[in-house]
Amino acid sequence: MSNINLMQQVRIKKKETILAYLRRAFKDFAYPVYLFGSYATERFHGHSDVDILIVLPEVLAGSCYRAACDKLSGLGEAYEILVVPALSGLDPGIRDTLQPLNGPGMRGIMKGKQQFHAVAGEQSQRIRTPASPAVARVSAA
Repeated sequence: MSNINLMQQVRIKKKETILAYLRRAFKDFAYPVYLFGSYATERFHGHSDVDILIVLPEVLAGSCYRAACDKLSGLGEAYEILVVPALSGLDPGIRDTLQPLNGPGMRGIMKGKQQFHAVAGEQSQRIRTPASPAVARVSAA
């Protein structure tokens, strides 16, 4: 077996492990959760973080961020959480890489009978954390 094949197998296994963890962790999350960025495009490297996007009303960003951090605490990788009220205002570079992690197809943007409409130009909140969520830094997008 060549070194290239071995490296490809390691990368595939790492992504599969991370995806399985994320799908289990967010299976019952109340809002749509997506993987994006380098893990979604398979361009990750040893220092890549795991990029997560959550679609929810802005007023719930803080509490849902904390819940997401709790779910990511066992991941063992650095991660970044992007919270947006709608998918329509996203940069196409992000939108085109989204991989749903929860819900049927994956739930769209429906929660009960209330639908969160995609509105272009909405503000998003980007929150980056190191591998240890206890030392979280918060920064505006």
